[in-house]
Amino acid sequence: MTDGRFADLDLESFAIDTQPDAPPEGERWSSWDGATHGPKPRPDWVITDLGAVESDLGVLKTGKEADVHLVRRWVPGSPDRDVIMAGKRYRSSKNRLFHRDSGYLEGRRVRKSRETRAIRTRTSFGKELISGLWAFAEFETLVRLWHEGLPVPYPVQMSDD
Repeated sequence: MTDGRFADLDLESFAIDTQPDAPPEGERWSSWDGATHGPKPRPDWVITDLGAVESDLGVLKTGKEADVHLVRRWVPGSPDRDVIMAGKRYRSSKNRLFHRDSGYLEGRRVRKSRETRAIRTRTSFGKELISGLWAFAEFETLVRLWHEGLPVPYPVQMSDD
């Protein structure tokens, strides 16, 4: 039943919604909520809204242990809340091209003996722990350098995905 009130709506501008309460097709909700966040005060451009959507725009650079992707984060319905960021995604231990990781471990400790043993014997679990330790160390280093006022990228967040 149509009474003419919506006759002039441009239906092409609406996103295809395949699931109620899901982001537009091909996108995902922002990973901000479950992540470790960068230092405060945050730059104004950092989008922290839980309703934000993210889209992977492709690989910017590849490396031995990780790839840097361009990621767009925006808030639907807010054209002024839209940012393009670089996101570093570490490869799994099976897909890394860098295997000489002793330098990554220097000075790093874990509390649980099971984890220490797994790292020492380089089990698949230990290799995943090593990768996580390295990612966390890189993030913490960026945070420290940012606090010192050095010209490094603002560390927006670190998450498991």
